[in-house]
Amino acid sequence: MKIKTETDSILQIYHFSIGIALFGWTMSLIILFLLIKGLINETLSKEHLISLPVSFLISFFGGSAFGKKEVFTVNKNSRTIDWSRRGIFGEAKGKIPFDHILEVIIQKTMNGSTYSYRLSVKTETGIIPVSQVYSLGAKEECETIQTKIIKMIS
Repeated sequence: MKIKTETDSILQIYHFSIGIALFGWTMSLIILFLLIKGLINETLSKEHLISLPVSFLISFFGGSAFGKKEVFTVNKNSRTIDWSRRGIFGEAKGKIPFDHILEVIIQKTMNGSTYSYRLSVKTETGIIPVSQVYSLGAKEECETIQTKIIKMIS
């Protein structure tokens, strides 16, 4: 989660969750290579003729499901927060009027013995995460952006 634009009236936060997606895509390329090599050399068993294409599809689409571009724009002039999330399987977006914002919160979850954090906006109708992904050890980053958002909406 990074600040892309910051002016007196605009604060734009950008996040592209790519880590798991890259892992899935890399695995799918390795599997595709093994499949092509086996087909060319005619060394694939019947089990591999089924398992390798299935593994490729699971790795590729599984990785793609996690790759999302998230943009969260606080606009002081229009007194709204515009947000969007785009991935291979679709897009979600919305607009939050400042009047509907109850608070800007930092959510945390425990991974083993460490915490992961994400920033969210609590509204009258629910909680909207700035990023759907919890980031390991990102407390200071979330606090900095939280302070900037609160300043913009005040």
